[in-house]
Amino acid sequence: MVTSGELEVWGSDPPRVINRLGKGEVLGEMSLLLGGARTATVTAARASTLLSLRKEDFDRTFLSNAKVLEFLTRSLSKRLAAAGRRLPRRRAALRYALGAPVGAGPRCEASPG
Repeated sequence: MVTSGELEVWGSDPPRVINRLGKGEVLGEMSLLLGGARTATVTAARASTLLSLRKEDFDRTFLSNAKVLEFLTRSLSKRLAAAGRRLPRRRAALRYALGAPVGAGPRCEASPG
């Protein structure tokens, strides 16, 4: 959790800042919840102070505290919504890079049966 400062979240394809995190925001929770590798690189945009939590402490706190569960659910929901808003732009950029018309999409035609 960020207690002060500002962090930049970097995506890798192409390398660019995809989000900024500030006081009260969390990071690394997806890895703790899902047990996978990190999905982005985070760097400090300015001097920052963070709180860290071991997996065992996270599990104990997460599973026994409804307020923590609500906070993490809201945080993850906001990130998911933001990622969804970025998808159309990424598709358009990919189509442009491949030389396809930006408005073109996959077509599906029904054949008489």
